[in-house]
Amino acid sequence: AEVYRRRLEQSGVALVCVAFGEEAAWADASRAAEAAGWLWRPADASGWRGYFSDILTAKDGSAKAAAEEGAFFALSLRGRSCASGV
Repeated sequence: AEVYRRRLEQSGVALVCVAFGEEAAWADASRAAEAAGWLWRPADASGWRGYFSDILTAKDGSAKAAAEEGAFFALSLRGRSCASGV
């Protein structure tokens, strides 16, 4: 996501990352992006983990991809969802 930083800032879009693995490692890597304002953490991370796991399990029978990599959704600063993915 770092390569899209400038475009995200210009578009008024923030990525909300849902970490499935070790959150301590993710926190260290994301500190600068959070400070810049284009990367956010979800208020209810466990709820979002469940949401993405349910979707991925229904799609291909396993949530392995999300568990290994994490998931994201993008919000405009107006509160509209504009993307999501693993």
